[in-house]
Amino acid sequence: MSVASNSQMLKRISAYILCLFLLAPFVLSQQGTGSIKGTVSDQLEGLVVAATVIATAANGKEKTFTTKSDGSYEFRSLAPGN
Repeated sequence: MSVASNSQMLKRISAYILCLFLLAPFVLSQQGTGSIKGTVSDQLEGLVVAATVIATAANGKEKTFTTKSDGSYEFRSLAPGN
């Protein structure tokens, strides 16, 4: 291979790598699931430990979570819906 064709090959590979890095965020953002997270507190803004939180999908299917010691909950891998 000549120096000119090595240079062209390097430019082409660099362009492919650049495109890969530029497009990666768009590909990664197209996830098929979502999540809901939050914190349960009472009227005095105290954390509520061991509260039951229920997420209901459009089809009626429910997922249940019990809050942690800091009052937090997180539902992961939820199907998209309305």
